[in-house]
Amino acid sequence: MNRGVRVPAMGQWSRDELQSMFDHHLRVVDEIGPKGEWARYADLFAANASYIEPTYGTFEGREAIRESMVKTMSEFPGAEMPHYFSNWHVVDEEHGWVICELVNRMRDPGDGSIWEATNISIFRYAGDNQWANEEDVYNPMQFMMAIQGYVQRCSELGSLSPAAQTFGKNMGWLG
Repeated sequence: MNRGVRVPAMGQWSRDELQSMFDHHLRVVDEIGPKGEWARYADLFAANASYIEPTYGTFEGREAIRESMVKTMSEFPGAEMPHYFSNWHVVDEEHGWVICELVNRMRDPGDGSIWEATNISIFRYAGDNQWANEEDVYNPMQFMMAIQGYVQRCSELGSLSPAAQTFGKNMGWLG
């Protein structure tokens, strides 16, 4: 499905170029996630790019992507989700796409336990080391179960942030 995204002529970019862009993407996310510098995420996209996020909506243009990422990742739970990495990916050079499973991992609550959820992301390449589009697909209930477990574990350990405490109380997870 096109969804209004410009689809390049078949084989417009080499597998190496697409792989290089994906590797660059992962390096950038690895740098910015722990620092919370999510404004930089938008620089991975072309000026006219779009980002389709199933919970938050569709964002058109690099600056709309930037604004959304900064807002989402500076609030709970995003603010406590600093680790992102790929379990697997495939490069579709015919369409100029990279499709992957990304892991969204919460910070360590203090006991080494791991709280995470995954999503499938489809990246469509624009050329010039930038994405034309990102579309995320995930099960919101899987994310909520991971967040709930994380909040409850942090509460047990005494490491619950004020934002996570408010979120957990609003969700009815905490007494």
